[in-house]
Amino acid sequence: MVAKAANKDKAVAPSLLSCERKINVSDAIFQAGTWNFKSSISQEGQSADGFTPIPVVEKSVRGTVSNRVTARSRLNVEAANLQTVDSASLPRGKDTLLVSFSVRILPGLGQTSSCNDGIYKAGLSRIVEEYQAQHTLSVLALRYAENIANGRFLWRNRIGASDIEVVVTRRTNAVGKTDTWRFNALDYSLKFFNHECHKVRSLAEVFIEGLTSPFGVVIDVNAFVRIGDGQEVFPSQELILRKQSETFRKGKVLYNIDLKGINTVAFHSQKVGNALRTVDTWYPSSTKAYPIPADPFGAVTSEGLAHRDLSSKEDFFTLLDEWVLDGKRPSEGNQHFVMAVLIRGGVFSRGA
Repeated sequence: MVAKAANKDKAVAPSLLSCERKINVSDAIFQAGTWNFKSSISQEGQSADGFTPIPVVEKSVRGTVSNRVTARSRLNVEAANLQTVDSASLPRGKDTLLVSFSVRILPGLGQTSSCNDGIYKAGLSRIVEEYQAQHTLSVLALRYAENIANGRFLWRNRIGASDIEVVVTRRTNAVGKTDTWRFNALDYSLKFFNHECHKVRSLAEVFIEGLTSPFGVVIDVNAFVRIGDGQEVFPSQELILRKQSETFRKGKVLYNIDLKGINTVAFHSQKVGNALRTVDTWYPSSTKAYPIPADPFGAVTSEGLAHRDLSSKEDFFTLLDEWVLDGKRPSEGNQHFVMAVLIRGGVFSRGA
């Protein structure tokens, strides 16, 4: 039976509930080379074979104190700020950054990986079936596809780029055969979604197929970004949780993985996944100037804001429980939001 609250005769969420992620993204590797943007959009013969790994380089710099200080801190602001940092740049003679990753799209939306309440589990499956019957996952699929087409996953590397081409390939069952989509990322906005492009609609169909077919779908994404000869690139930075030695402190540590024996800079898979799930424009706000990632509380850590905190009554847990337990269907936009968080996956158990 559905669990009962201690003081109220009302059903509550289960104490054990989790769903697996349905869009799984790999780490994104950074490489350097040259790319003929004028011909590659229309011609499929160009290859990225000439691109080489971008190594992480350690630098010791003599900077200045530039952070905000107070009179009480007694900091000698005129002194040099000596620090060691990681850095990564394109080599001389190469002006194009290649960012490569794969996306695995899996079926089973609405199925729980753990749940100790059979009635809640059945109710969750029911609302997903109702949603798919009405919307066919097309709204979310179009937004996932456009976040690939517009190069949102490039983050800071997208700013100021003169050319960006995103090439998406999908291997088919036929030997040696692939389906290919090519996008000029600068044709698409990061502030709003526009689904008029037939190529975006075609790629969205792949997301729908992956979320509904028995075996899922895998696609490969390669983004070619012309940023300039020798220019710095911006991969993920590592969060240093351990206390560093007093004799050696590194001010910035870049994420890197081994590629062909080289410590090659890269994006964390979480950073790429965050960009792909930036689909929520239905959050409660008077401005709604931009889409945000689909997360339970609409948190945007770079701004210190939670657009869907508990006081809004439009957080994921409130909307999900009212929909499953009380049959209270959210607004259409919030239905999309709830499904986007289920696709994101996570542990949704009720606290003690």
